[in-house]
Amino acid sequence: MQIFKLVTILLLCFLCQTTYSQNNTKLQNYTYKEGDYSGIGKWYMGREIAYVMGYQGIGWLERPEREAEESTTKLIKNLDIQPTDVIADIGAGRSMLLPALLDAGYRNLTHVEWSQCASQALQHQLKDQASHITWFVGDLNQWQPPALIDLWHDRAVFHFQMDHTSIQQYLHSLHRAVRPGGYALLATFHLDGPETCSGLPVQRYDANSLVSTLNDSKDANWKPVKSQIWTHRTPSGSEQIFQYLLAQQTSFDP
Repeated sequence: MQIFKLVTILLLCFLCQTTYSQNNTKLQNYTYKEGDYSGIGKWYMGREIAYVMGYQGIGWLERPEREAEESTTKLIKNLDIQPTDVIADIGAGRSMLLPALLDAGYRNLTHVEWSQCASQALQHQLKDQASHITWFVGDLNQWQPPALIDLWHDRAVFHFQMDHTSIQQYLHSLHRAVRPGGYALLATFHLDGPETCSGLPVQRYDANSLVSTLNDSKDANWKPVKSQIWTHRTPSGSEQIFQYLLAQQTSFDP
């Protein structure tokens, strides 16, 4: 009996020491130093943690003037995209673009988003108009669009793809989804932009490196149509420099 008690005590001591060691290791992974202007000065395993917007900021994200600032619908009209053409909003969340396109008469729209909550919130907001949108919740790489896309719109999803495999998976989804002659409108952090977004590292681009990356795949053939650097001001007053690229896929043989 005494041997059993001794073994139990030794086991408990071992578990406590292991737990302390694990927690102490986690704490040691955090460092504090000055870094990027969009960061909080706290670093984890060599990466600075960025400011994260809480739910209180949703009103700022959905401010009426945002569409006028980003002018995406104006660009779509200048591309002569027809109301019957297929437009996909990638990582759409509580999209401001799709409601604006609905108001402009577009009806062949797709909302692609990993968050069920964001998707349901927008559907609730749109009420009966939600029936004009095809809704997909899940992994972009698992999405199978029912028809080829005329315009693929992605504001700050692609730049979260950090390694070669995830970049190629994204590009494969893009290449096979967009019809020959169709367009992709991508927005990433610029080379002079922040290194992190919402606490996660991002891959930064300029126009040339974006075009080069788009074509870094067998049989992919994208040509740049228009590029623009745009400065986005956050609620805290800091600036995030974005690189926008509009490219046209001239051909692709999957």
